[in-house]
Amino acid sequence: MLDKERQELLMSDFMQVPNIILQMQKVLKNGNTYACLQFIWCKTGGWGKCEDTIAYSQFINDKRYGTGLGEKTIRRSVEKLADLGVISMSPSFNNMHEFTLNIEKIRELVGDEAWSKRPPLEDASMVNLTASPVILSESMVNLSDKHGQSDHHTRTTTQEPLHKNITQEDKPKKSKPKFDALSYPIPSFIEQENWNDFVAMRKEIKKPLTETACKRLVKSLIEFDANGFDVNDSLNSSIMNQYQGVFEKSRKQQSNNQVNRNAINQSANSQPKQSSADIYAAKLAEQRRQREAANTTATGSNRANVYDMEETF
Repeated sequence: MLDKERQELLMSDFMQVPNIILQMQKVLKNGNTYACLQFIWCKTGGWGKCEDTIAYSQFINDKRYGTGLGEKTIRRSVEKLADLGVISMSPSFNNMHEFTLNIEKIRELVGDEAWSKRPPLEDASMVNLTASPVILSESMVNLSDKHGQSDHHTRTTTQEPLHKNITQEDKPKKSKPKFDALSYPIPSFIEQENWNDFVAMRKEIKKPLTETACKRLVKSLIEFDANGFDVNDSLNSSIMNQYQGVFEKSRKQQSNNQVNRNAINQSANSQPKQSSADIYAAKLAEQRRQREAANTTATGSNRANVYDMEETF
């Protein structure tokens, strides 16, 4: 086979990619983004036009250079290239876009001074095989229309793995202060030990108390206390049974003084009340008794006087 025939066969089956495009792998550091850049190169610079109208569907299933990527991934990659200034794109007909390679920007990003000595792409009708040599190695760029299959039309030397993602400096995230349920303010009638045990129990069952949960819990306990229930007994019951909430358990125990006062009040209330007529009759009976007692005393005194007179005479 003659050299000319070999060259024509090579041009028909393979698309050589210039070194400056290959070196964009180091700049992009993302296989998906580079695959989209290489596809645009094949559709524009590869035909000596440096611009072409392309649909997103062609990125996916082009027979020769399809990337096999999803449409969302392709759109993100194209937007990344546009943000870097590597390509320019403008809307065209039938939801297509006109893509243009910015060789100057690529040259700036790559920093390839030797590229400036080579003929500009705009003046070349075809890719110069001798001016832009590419060593064909066993490693291949996946530009197939079927995901997972290597393309038989494009073989390039891969300088870095294409699956690497762009590494960006992690920005420090401002984290909110972590809520501590143990330090949440509670009323004095709630024993701190019971509160701490309840908080620990909630953590143990993988249901830690949030600030909102603490507000609702304390509100319920205040209502229990106002209704006469023992809030600490309610907390202990929830801790023993690993309940997430609290329930009205038992009444509060009253003090001895309160119990005595209640007993006296109940005793007084249990005695039958006398009517005003009964009270008036009792007073009359008392007055009559006092008069009778006074009369009896006076009669005894008169008899003694009579006896004395008889003795005298």
